Amino acid sequence: MSIWNIWLDTDKGLHSYQPESYDVVRAWWAWSGMRIDESEDGVALRCSGSYDGPNFDDLAVRVRFIEGRS
Repeated sequence: MSIWNIWLDTDKGLHSYQPESYDVVRAWWAWSGMRIDESEDGVALRCSGSYDGPNFDDLAVRVRFIEGRS
């Protein structure tokens, strides 16, 4: 499994061939990052997508790993 810190944003069109506004995906921003806190059965991911510096409270999720059965 791969998990990547990507944020959806809106840009304003600057050229006549662009719409007035459109959705874009932002990755590799200066302050985007992910803190990973491991637990017994998974991880907690705290993601930063701030314009003003790192803020790992922007988005938090928990991923649990459960053993599959055959």
